[in-house]
Amino acid sequence: MSVTVREAGGEDLMAMAALENVTQPNPWSLATFGLEFASNNRLIVVAESYLANQSQIAAILGFACGWVVADELQLHNVVVANSHKQRGIGKQLMSDIYEKARTRGATSVVLEVRMANLPAIALYRRFGLSIVGWRPGYYELPIDDACMMTGRI
Repeated sequence: MSVTVREAGGEDLMAMAALENVTQPNPWSLATFGLEFASNNRLIVVAESYLANQSQIAAILGFACGWVVADELQLHNVVVANSHKQRGIGKQLMSDIYEKARTRGATSVVLEVRMANLPAIALYRRFGLSIVGWRPGYYELPIDDACMMTGRI
């Protein structure tokens, strides 16, 4: 099985929402996904696996989405299927969304991440992001603080 990353289309919406529902403690609604897809600034990529013969998609294993506004990538969500974490898919998603954001003129990135999500923080640090602040009670269900991260891309 191989994994490729490509820009997402509307046909990916339901699979992305389903993946979000099983991986996130407080998943986005379909309406929130709809807003992401409706934005002219959107940048959404999916990681998908193919069967050995490369002709049939087996599953969407992850996605990353954000907006490119002026020279900044505002990264909203990076999700990897629980069964495929720690296999480099998050790294592939980040590399691809960075590359696409640079082609749109982005030179920096900003995001919020749960303070308890140490694997995500470690991934973002590998991409050169630094913690620049905290947002107390930013996340609901469960209530958790967010750390704000930023860096150059």
